[in-house]
Amino acid sequence: MNTFLIIYLGILLFEAILSTILKYAWQAENKWDEPFYNQKTEQERNSSPVSLLCIRIQRNVRIFQLATVCYHRVIAYVFVQVGAIMCSV
Repeated sequence: MNTFLIIYLGILLFEAILSTILKYAWQAENKWDEPFYNQKTEQERNSSPVSLLCIRIQRNVRIFQLATVCYHRVIAYVFVQVGAIMCSV
């Protein structure tokens, strides 16, 4: 059992080291200074740091608003289901 855990720990450490190396290799070039899933747009590259901050805040607010709407819909669905179960009992 201990051998399995040591091998598993080795695999996890190898994966962490490899991911870190790939991350810094990706970000070594100026045009790839952002993660592939959240790259800067041309507008963000050409704007000042202050306006860049405003753009990022607006993007995060939109994401938060969408998540909040989804959360409220899930809660409403759960309450409807629980109400239906309680009425049928």
